[in-house]
Amino acid sequence: MKEIIIDGNRYDVDNNTDVTLDYKSPFFSDISKLKPNRSYTIKLPFTAINRKNIENSYLIDVVSLFPYQKKSCEYWKNGLPIIQRGNAYLLACTSSIEVAATWGNGTAIVNIGDKKMTEITGISEEYIEWDDSIEIGITEKGNIHYSKIDFGMGLDKRYTRPVVSVKYLFDKIFENAGLDYSINTEAKNLLDKLWIPLLSNNPDENTFNHNYCSCDVIVDDLWANGAVGLNNFIKTTNTIEFLYHQVDGGSYAVLKATEDIKVTIRFNAYMNVFTDNENCYLIFSDGREIAIAPEGHSYSFNGTFEMDKGTFVHIEQHSKNNYGNGKIYIENIETKEVPFGTVFPIDINLPDIKQIDFLKSIMQMMCLFAHPDTDNPNLINLYSIDTLYNNKVNARDWTNKLLSRVPEEQKFTFGSYSKQNWMRYKEDDTVSINADDYLTVDNEYLETSQDLFTLSFSATDEKNGMAFISLYEQEEDKINENSGISPRILVDNYVTGEGWKASFLPYLSFSGESGLRNSYYTKYQEIIRQPRVISVKCALSDYDLYTLDLTIPVYFRQYGAYFAIINLKTGDKASTVQLLKL
Repeated sequence: MKEIIIDGNRYDVDNNTDVTLDYKSPFFSDISKLKPNRSYTIKLPFTAINRKNIENSYLIDVVSLFPYQKKSCEYWKNGLPIIQRGNAYLLACTSSIEVAATWGNGTAIVNIGDKKMTEITGISEEYIEWDDSIEIGITEKGNIHYSKIDFGMGLDKRYTRPVVSVKYLFDKIFENAGLDYSINTEAKNLLDKLWIPLLSNNPDENTFNHNYCSCDVIVDDLWANGAVGLNNFIKTTNTIEFLYHQVDGGSYAVLKATEDIKVTIRFNAYMNVFTDNENCYLIFSDGREIAIAPEGHSYSFNGTFEMDKGTFVHIEQHSKNNYGNGKIYIENIETKEVPFGTVFPIDINLPDIKQIDFLKSIMQMMCLFAHPDTDNPNLINLYSIDTLYNNKVNARDWTNKLLSRVPEEQKFTFGSYSKQNWMRYKEDDTVSINADDYLTVDNEYLETSQDLFTLSFSATDEKNGMAFISLYEQEEDKINENSGISPRILVDNYVTGEGWKASFLPYLSFSGESGLRNSYYTKYQEIIRQPRVISVKCALSDYDLYTLDLTIPVYFRQYGAYFAIINLKTGDKASTVQLLKL
């Protein structure tokens, strides 16, 4: 007995309603290319109940969104739920109502979409101070800290950058998509140690709010009596330089922009002695001039201006007979980059890559594959190839289900591999080390070489026992910032007596005894070195399909071997199963 339920409505079925299912293994596919399990076209009878269920959308004059939307779907057979939490789609209406279903792999992953790392929600308030108070290797704030990394100028605070936890970002991406994940202990141990240095330098409003200063001003020209021009500074900033000048007929404060900025200037002064009804002035070196008329004995001004790097604004008072005290407030200084002395925002300085590509790169480093949990579709299990081998103890014995000992097909190639299948880091001209390596397939028929994948990160050199990234370069008396640096990923450990210290080698290179290839790709290499793929016919029961778990291998006594299920297509009398020998 077959039961099909779409969007909570039960559909009529008849003897001609054939449901052919196509299962695909999650292994050997990266997370961005996961293909869901699917059904072939299911032809439902053109009954009144079924027509009502599809909102009569087969009628030309009926306006309905039903044909254009995915609907929840269940498929039951002989009382067993073969498909749960699937999606159904209306394909066509002819003499029957044609639908198709998908479920499993990839159906939940689509929630991540094409969003970039800078669009991760929930971290817009995350920032860390970047000023003289920080201690490199010590200063930390939640999932952000300063590690010992040479960004080209040693450990100079002005030329360092914070790092952010990869696991924290991993968690946030899944959380934003309404998902959770599980991961094996070995992979989690590395995930916990991975950090990303923030190589871009984009400010946000929080940066501007922390970029301010103020100081007291003595409005007079009584220099002989020891008058002070500017004092009582509150939070100096590197984007404004305070100067003070005396000229014939008066004195003035000078503000010099050390970067291209947009700045709010507030000026308040009270004249204890007010003899001349003279204006104060804001005079810009680009010719702009603003007069500040007195109000009683006071001067007051509030305005926002753009200033180019190296330009000045003078706050002048020309009367020799007016004496008093004032205050200059410099607020919300907007810059094109984060200035040292403020706060460093996290979200807008994350790598310029897609979230799905970030996840894919982390998983490729550790040879992980995504598979939705059988009982919880919002839980994504991140499995390694070791899972198949470890599950041999739970293998399903399909010895008596094999219809013929002779396979329908047997191949000695698998996938689209070449003899050498390279695992690469992204190219970056500033990097000198080669951290790539390859997996081997022993088959003279294949092409010589190809790239298996290229990560979204570049490798990283080391200098003086720490990671070295040439973000800054000194040229004579000028320090330049290299804007072409590719995203990086590092292992960061807390060393007693030294604090946080980041490195790339040896653990993040694909090559080397302690590299990623030897640590995470041993079983993968075993499988693909001399692959054997067979296709067989099996008589599978409804219970076999209900309990099917593609992470558990199957065993055939006829071959004396265990196999991973790569693909399974059901049929009325027999199912066609593609198997990869373990």
